[in-house]
Amino acid sequence: SLNQVHPWALVGRGNAYVKKQELKLAIFDFTAAINQGQNLLRAYYGRANAYGDLGEFDKAFAYYREAIRLEPRYAHIYTTRGTYYGELKQFDKALAFFNEAIKISPKDVQAYSNRSIAYGETGRYKEAIADAETALKLDPNYPQADDVRKSISEWKKRLKE
Repeated sequence: SLNQVHPWALVGRGNAYVKKQELKLAIFDFTAAINQGQNLLRAYYGRANAYGDLGEFDKAFAYYREAIRLEPRYAHIYTTRGTYYGELKQFDKALAFFNEAIKISPKDVQAYSNRSIAYGETGRYKEAIADAETALKLDPNYPQADDVRKSISEWKKRLKE
């Protein structure tokens, strides 16, 4: 019908709302896109990210599971889900998701960077340094590169202690 907004338009607007941190509006649009009966990976992934940003991790993880069911080879789902497990200090689960992301996409800078943090948080400094250095090798200028360089020097100090 003419009054129905196309699901891709809803996903696009939902993503715009996420960027503006208007997360409830984003969830509304992602949900509207999904309710049109189309299995839109981007709608499930966007809704999961919005719930994660709201700290509603159970809902976020449910929608990540659905996104993975729709597209099991989309590495960003695993990286983002691992990041939220890291925020929850569930580093074993975080590492499992980062490992999966890297298996799917071996040049995923963010997955290596985030996995390095999880290794660092669990005292596995050698692995943390190796992953951080891999991330920097893949892209020396990515947005978190300076933070990663600081982490590397901190982890090297801790190895000497």
